[in-house]
Amino acid sequence: MRYGEEFTGSIALIFLLVAFLVVYSAFSRLVASQRREIGVLRGLGYSRLAVVGSYVAAGILLGLIGSLLGAILSLPSPPICVICSHTVFSP
Repeated sequence: MRYGEEFTGSIALIFLLVAFLVVYSAFSRLVASQRREIGVLRGLGYSRLAVVGSYVAAGILLGLIGSLLGAILSLPSPPICVICSHTVFSP
């Protein structure tokens, strides 16, 4: 494996870790801010599974939308990345 590939892989891993932490932080704050609503739902007779399921479903839906948007917006980037990598890593 060449130096450029190792560097690219490590940067991608760091971005993935940061993205995970941002999403985790956002959802934990969402749940914390809606504690009253969760209590009302539980008081109305919704099971814990139903309440958790609604948050999991929202997370899956947002993940799918984000993945689709990321895939669509990344389509023009490979030619740009190839040009930049040839400029930076060419001997």
